[in-house]
Amino acid sequence: ISLVERIDVGSVNLNEISLDSEFEFDVTLENDMINASGIDKVTAKLDSTGLVSKKFTIDQSNIRILNKPANKAITVNTEKITDVTLIGPKDVMSKLTNIDVVAEYSMQAHSIENGNVEVQATIYAQGYDDVWYSGDVKYIIFNVSDPDIP
Repeated sequence: ISLVERIDVGSVNLNEISLDSEFEFDVTLENDMINASGIDKVTAKLDSTGLVSKKFTIDQSNIRILNKPANKAITVNTEKITDVTLIGPKDVMSKLTNIDVVAEYSMQAHSIENGNVEVQATIYAQGYDDVWYSGDVKYIIFNVSDPDIP
């Protein structure tokens, strides 16, 4: 057992973490190990001291489609994304506005046919690495078409 550096018990998506989140994991050891501690479950809880949450609305101007194919025209149909909850340090969150919050989707390595497409958005506060999105998956709807050639 002295060679064991860590035991993974599970993982959590960042958007699942809210200020009052608690996650319980079963402790499962490899077949040749015996749990002598008797601890078969562990709980992970965020230390939310100094953190706050705040709701934002992302306007269409901050909805971005990245890595667009050169041979396609892309039009974002989603006008806004509402009820976007971000969590971060109180002093940082007091400065954030809707303009700072972005939703994006990268078309890189995705083959998308013409028509309306609904995709999962990646949401973040641009320029801030200590703030995260918390909540249900948000979607962007955009249209893919052949470009108008004059």
